[in-house]
Amino acid sequence: MNEKSAASGQNRRDRFEVLLAEMKSDLDILKARLKEELTELGIDQTKARELLSEYYKTEECDLETHGEKRQAEIDTGKSSRRKLELDESLQQ
Repeated sequence: MNEKSAASGQNRRDRFEVLLAEMKSDLDILKARLKEELTELGIDQTKARELLSEYYKTEECDLETHGEKRQAEIDTGKSSRRKLELDESLQQ
């Protein structure tokens, strides 16, 4: 019984290590692609930080505007069609 459990655990560990290696590889590829695309757009590290700062400030403002209940709806994807239409009209 112990040998069977040990073998099963070893198999799971091996599969996990393979998945982890694949995920690390995918992350590296995505980082490289993002860097290439940002370079093509002429966005350097400083500009990228500025854009992210602006984005997060907007997100904080939305949270204050909509409140915690609205943010919970946004996070869970539970939002009425009316609220979505209202949000879209506010963004335009």
